[in-house]
Amino acid sequence: MDSLFVTCPQGLEQSLVRELQGLGLAGARGTRGGVQIDCDGLEPVYRIALKSRLAHRLLLRLTRFEADDPEAVYRAVGVIDWSDHLALDGSLLVEAKLRDTRLGNPHFVALRVKDAIVDQFRERSGQRPSVDTRQPDLRLNLFVHRRQAELSLDLSGGGLRRAPVGVEAARWRGGLGAALLQLVQWRPTVQSLVVLGAGDVDLLLAAAQLSADVAPGLQLNDVGFERWLGHVPALWQRLCEQARADMRPPDMPRVHVWEERRDTLEAARRACRAAGIENLIDWQLGSAERHGVPDGEGCVVLPPSDAPGHQRATRMRHVEALLQRRFAGWRVASLALGQERERGARWQWRAEQELTVRRGQGRFELAVGAIDARSPVVATRDEPAPVIAFPDAPGEAAAPLINRLQKNQRHLGRWARRQGVSCYRLYDADLPEYAAAIDLYQCEEPWAVVQEYAAPAQLDPERVAQRLQDILACVAQVLELPAERIVLKRRQRQKGSAQYEKLDRQGQFHQVQESGLKLLVNFTDYLDTGLFLDHRTTREELGRKAAGRHVLNLFAYTGAATVHMAAGGARSSTTVDLSKTYLDWARRNLMLNQLAGEAHRFIQADCLVWLDAQAADPASKRYGLIFMDPPTFSSSKRMEGVLDVQRDHVRLIRAATTLLRPGGELYFSNNFRRFQMDTEALSGLAIEDISARSIPEDFRRNPRIHQCYLIRRPD
Repeated sequence: MDSLFVTCPQGLEQSLVRELQGLGLAGARGTRGGVQIDCDGLEPVYRIALKSRLAHRLLLRLTRFEADDPEAVYRAVGVIDWSDHLALDGSLLVEAKLRDTRLGNPHFVALRVKDAIVDQFRERSGQRPSVDTRQPDLRLNLFVHRRQAELSLDLSGGGLRRAPVGVEAARWRGGLGAALLQLVQWRPTVQSLVVLGAGDVDLLLAAAQLSADVAPGLQLNDVGFERWLGHVPALWQRLCEQARADMRPPDMPRVHVWEERRDTLEAARRACRAAGIENLIDWQLGSAERHGVPDGEGCVVLPPSDAPGHQRATRMRHVEALLQRRFAGWRVASLALGQERERGARWQWRAEQELTVRRGQGRFELAVGAIDARSPVVATRDEPAPVIAFPDAPGEAAAPLINRLQKNQRHLGRWARRQGVSCYRLYDADLPEYAAAIDLYQCEEPWAVVQEYAAPAQLDPERVAQRLQDILACVAQVLELPAERIVLKRRQRQKGSAQYEKLDRQGQFHQVQESGLKLLVNFTDYLDTGLFLDHRTTREELGRKAAGRHVLNLFAYTGAATVHMAAGGARSSTTVDLSKTYLDWARRNLMLNQLAGEAHRFIQADCLVWLDAQAADPASKRYGLIFMDPPTFSSSKRMEGVLDVQRDHVRLIRAATTLLRPGGELYFSNNFRRFQMDTEALSGLAIEDISARSIPEDFRRNPRIHQCYLIRRPD
């Protein structure tokens, strides 16, 4: 029984599992970066190479071993009989990927694999195979994580999702088009597909192939296993012949491409002509308003916008209006470049399902939903709204909300004045029918931030919109605020690094106070203001415990906790965050309180990787007080991997506690509501749940806003 690892872009693992199960490959198990399969014989390998539209590489494991040093790699590779895989006059290429190892340079380790193979041939015959970096007969993949090494045959050669000849890299997404069509559940035998733009050739090829049941592997000119000695040509040819016999071109084109630019349309047609599928697509040049919508039901796909940056958002709103007018009842799918969000241009129809996918250095967002002509276009993310239009007065039905806001303002206002708190949560969905959080900030002038929680899909959109109007009007009336100082954010669960992304470029910072300290906030440019109000009590406790200690702030955001600890008398501080923007913000916060200096360090790094490196280095600095508040989930393109606080908290805490001095303390906090501390895996540490005492008065209505633990390592 051989183990096959089928790679795919990060984020498509479960999509690939479903695809392989549809090909009759039971037992497929999704893991980071791909799918693991136990396969008996070569037929499963060939079927994946022939029919999978999502798989990128096929790695057939040859051996597993412990790799303490490059010589251990050399010895383990030399045990394999390479004459079973490579001819004496053949060629090879070795690729090595190392993660958290001490093996040194990956290129040198790859050379030791090559040396072991070449030396074996030379000792047996006096001759040796050659190295070919372009088209080798045998391609090997070595992956080492810490001490565990796997050596695999790369049976896919240069990859199954290679761009066809003549297709620009910018127009090729390497399987994302097929993933989007799987996500939207397009049924080519009974549904039409309209693609609004011809710039994404990968999507067009996938759609045309699906419409005629063309196996994508038939389009490959070269498959890696064809020069491997273990290859069985008769089996491969039989499967290819069966795939050709299964092709069923539709009576009429089911794929319709509407493109306004002639050069873009012609480039896409040339690529599809080279693949032999041009006639499977109905090509239409001109504005989408000019073309007739195919009869019956179907799906419409929105590729990434290629309009200039200043026109992108305007074009998207125009297309969305077109969808509601002409495609009511259809399914809709979009493929967006990650940076489109940062540029303020993103499709704003209500998505039912979303995937964030990483391919190389790029981040893509796949989303699907339905088009309803009766529903207004609704944003599904926070939107900055420094100026809001709403009624002069709330409706009569909003009287309970007015009463609740007035009551909260009296109670919490007195509490805030006694405690010296200048910003606090005034309201947090106290009345279920008004699902929003309202935060009040006392700056030079008072501001209110209204965060609308995403409403359940079954609620009438008009009713939801009316309630939001009432909330805004009530805030203006009760707090006596003008519209320009009420900021609206539509709030839903964030994915990856979304909570840290920039929305606008107004650059307006305001100064607030907390425990006598000055902190900067920004209401319009980011999803959060720069100050997590629910951690106020924890920051104050950290400040009281920091005197005379070296302190560390991990996942530091804008450094508010660092300010408290530095002001509390810390001997030194180290502030670590992945974002340069927020580290600069943290520096400004310290300078605002006259706390800057050489004793305070700022490090831009992936905290998980930085912690592991520090924990492994006996000479690294040790701390008396550590604060760590990781996000629930993060997959920033600058990170080496994906952070999941539930999965990774043991690793985080273990690494952090190794950096504690005797008697040191670690404060570990997170906002994952279903978080469960794995005390068994963290045995030997003294763990105290301090969540109840860490929640400020203004958040008592929502006791699960965060969880906080005080952790000590036995001396």
